[in-house]
Amino acid sequence: MGKRGWVLITKDQKIEKRPREKSALLNANVRAFILMHGSLGAETIVELLRQVMSDILNKIELYQPPFIFGITLDGSLVPLSDLSERARD
Repeated sequence: MGKRGWVLITKDQKIEKRPREKSALLNANVRAFILMHGSLGAETIVELLRQVMSDILNKIELYQPPFIFGITLDGSLVPLSDLSERARD
């Protein structure tokens, strides 16, 4: 995923508590966004992603991979990994 420049969006909030999985994402240079409430229905997920999409795109532009953000029910993006800002031209 990281090599291809793809972005991971998952509802597996347990990744944050599983050091091996978290390390695997970071070592693969992945940009990940984790829904912090994994029991959400499809309609709720779609609406939440609509709400936060511009913030997600801003984070992708602002920070170098790898990184992990949590997406909360109120639409906040919470850093779950260290962040490095991209160099400004």
